[in-house]
Amino acid sequence: MNESDLDFTVNKAHQIRFGLAAVKNVGEGAVKSIIEARQTGGPFKGIFDFASRVESRKVNRRVLEALVKCGAFDSLTDNRAALMAAVESALERAVRDQADREAGQTSMFDLLGGNGAKTVEAPLPDVEPWSKEEHLRYEKEALGFFITGHPLDHYRRLVERYSTSNGEKLKELSEPEEVRIAAVITNLDKKITKTGKTMAVGQAEDQFSPFKITIFSEALEANKEALENLDQPFLLVGKADVREGGNGVLIDRVVPLVHADKVCSNEVHFRLRSTGLAKTQIERLKACLSRHPGSCRAFIHMQIPGRSEVTFVLPPRLGLQPSDELVDEVRAIFGGGIVTFQ
Repeated sequence: MNESDLDFTVNKAHQIRFGLAAVKNVGEGAVKSIIEARQTGGPFKGIFDFASRVESRKVNRRVLEALVKCGAFDSLTDNRAALMAAVESALERAVRDQADREAGQTSMFDLLGGNGAKTVEAPLPDVEPWSKEEHLRYEKEALGFFITGHPLDHYRRLVERYSTSNGEKLKELSEPEEVRIAAVITNLDKKITKTGKTMAVGQAEDQFSPFKITIFSEALEANKEALENLDQPFLLVGKADVREGGNGVLIDRVVPLVHADKVCSNEVHFRLRSTGLAKTQIERLKACLSRHPGSCRAFIHMQIPGRSEVTFVLPPRLGLQPSDELVDEVRAIFGGGIVTFQ
């Protein structure tokens, strides 16, 4: 807020500053008012000082909320939720301050030789910060893209575990092969087909690229519960849509990514090497398995170097629940690359 101009710029520290005109709902007139107020009165001290000094006719509620959502005030405070909660009172105070100025009222500061009334920055409301998901969702709303992170960042291990493709790789596919992609659905529109059935088309994106999604009527009905809340990452399962240049997925299954371990795994496989295997490691593994009971069948593959591999199928009573914690505990015993889910 104290450095950005109308368009993208680079400051003296060679840092890129986002152009305020690129923020949705912030027009050129609003940006010029912000820059003029900053040049005249110096850096803004907070949202109350900002609202009081800019032209309220140009920088209205919608503009101020968009600036909060995109992070324009982050250099002043990192709690965007508190800033959003202060918008109402900041605007009300700004109206009073500007009315006083237009009426020509003289402040004590003026009488003492100052250059005009200075807004005392009020404390922000004491509210919980937005969750990371809310933070990114509002950012996307204001900018059209994520800038400080991606909703999938928190699910990196699940993405690695279950995704077989991504938005960029889809562009290279020429056959309708099965794919599983972790992504967020950015928009979804329902349509009525010629036969009177309801289908949906829209767009999803991962960290690599946006891509088209199509959900036909049967799949739409089967996944309607998951699709009730689009404010979460999903594992999208279906076939690559190679029609009309491709870069899309014909969706069969929509799984909330947070539930991927429960829904997408039927088996847990452990691959061990007999060489150097200690009895204490087997005992620790047994204890580890007892801490993660579930419905997935477990298999231990014992690799005997230079000879063969023996597979032990554990009884159903020793079924497991896949999780990052299980992987971490096994890694602590044997090292990485031991556990896979299928």
